[in-house]
Amino acid sequence: MVIVERRHCPRIEVSLPTVVEGHSAGEPWKELVRSIDASLGGASLPIEHEVRWGQVLRLSLPLPKGLRRYDLGDPSYEVYAVVRHVAGGSMPHRVGTVFLGRNPPAGYAEDPESLFLLPSDPPPVSGDRRRFRRLVPLVGFRVRQGDGPWDPTVAENLSRQGARIMSALSVSAGQWLDFEELEGGFRTRAEVGSSYVGSDGIPRIDLRFETPAPERLVHPPGADQ
Repeated sequence: MVIVERRHCPRIEVSLPTVVEGHSAGEPWKELVRSIDASLGGASLPIEHEVRWGQVLRLSLPLPKGLRRYDLGDPSYEVYAVVRHVAGGSMPHRVGTVFLGRNPPAGYAEDPESLFLLPSDPPPVSGDRRRFRRLVPLVGFRVRQGDGPWDPTVAENLSRQGARIMSALSVSAGQWLDFEELEGGFRTRAEVGSSYVGSDGIPRIDLRFETPAPERLVHPPGADQ
């Protein structure tokens, strides 16, 4: 059953066995849970460990092909995800995550307990000793061809003039797409420069913006912290 919601990428109620891996207090941990819902962009999970908004987790689950961006033929979908919501006063917490992709964000390997935030997120509460980094520009966009459906996407790089996104849209050089931020007000038309499949098997599109991206996306506050 499709849940009626305001997400750009609606989630489907689906119970899938999911291995969740994270880090707390300097130690790695692992849980086997069953998903609550999932979509192309993320999943909700019941997790017993304490997790934080902005924490990165590694998930392994038999996600349906229609909700994958890569590894369509593999029995398990391996994906890094960032925590965007934690609900519930008792264990397990209901944890909402957004998928980042096959690889962790920059800085994760050195400090897996860092908090990874979107450009529009406020910094962690005063006194939090954890490092925090900005997910720039890993998540938070979507693209559309003409009147077609929106495709949530991630951007590997972003400048004032354009971006390189991960997307399987069938496009050719010179075509125009609608491009917009998921959790902010930036919207523009974007011209396709090129499209190709990377060595990791993920299709990519190079875009040139009609309207320059705002400075807060290109150089967000706190990005150096």
